Amino acid sequence: MTSISRKSLPSPPSPVLRRSSSGGISAPPPPLSPRSSPKASRRNSGDRFIPNRSETDADISHYNLTKDENSQPSPSDTTPSLENYKNQLAETLFEGRLSKSSGRVLNFNDDNLILAGENSPLRGTFRSDGFDSPLNSPTKTRHIDTEAFKTLDAPELVDDYYLNLLDWSHSNIIGIALKNSVYIYNASNGESTQLYQSSDENNVVTSIAFSKQGNYVAIGLNDSKTQIWDYEKEQFLRSMDGHSNRVSALDWNNYVVTSGGRDSSIVNHDVRITNHAIQTMNAH
Repeated sequence: MTSISRKSLPSPPSPVLRRSSSGGISAPPPPLSPRSSPKASRRNSGDRFIPNRSETDADISHYNLTKDENSQPSPSDTTPSLENYKNQLAETLFEGRLSKSSGRVLNFNDDNLILAGENSPLRGTFRSDGFDSPLNSPTKTRHIDTEAFKTLDAPELVDDYYLNLLDWSHSNIIGIALKNSVYIYNASNGESTQLYQSSDENNVVTSIAFSKQGNYVAIGLNDSKTQIWDYEKEQFLRSMDGHSNRVSALDWNNYVVTSGGRDSSIVNHDVRITNHAIQTMNAH
């Protein structure tokens, strides 16, 4: 073995003296300090949902995963002495770390779990600007009256489940079909007018629907025709066919009126053109 004495160690280099501009000799400048002062070491605390793998023993974790604790061996396969031997062998292989292990494959840390109270400033920490979480906003409830604020007389209303005899427009206008007539009720001022009446008492109104834009209403009749009216001017615009039985349902999509009839067919009508039936679906 080679021994090294203190005398054989090289001595540190002596500081180099420099001549200043004034002719004197100046000492070398002191060593520069680091840009940032060393911070105190902190305990490595992981996220409560991400395992801290530095505190996990991979060997013990693999042993806990591979051993089968749920199986029930037969009495001929195992004995208390054999189980004791297996436990001692595992303790020896893992050098006593098995008894100190908690048995958990992944270790999580709950120290960083902070429950922010209602008045805590931390409640807004994880909220982005301009986003109002529904959990933080007050609950808004809509009051629903338990009693009707207005009752309208509707004599001769046809009692048929498959008919659509009432509709409410976007301009707060209610349309209701009473036998062979259609009445318009203005919910804003309470005025009501008769818009349509058929000369044939048997040709009852079977459906009614207001357009989503404009002042138009579609009226389906028992004679398989669909009429378009301007309810503000109380003016008839056009009549459209396409069914062989009554028109029981109507709906608007911009300038297209969809009608459903008792003949099991659905017809799309383009109200802007002469040949209005642009699509027909049978056996619906």
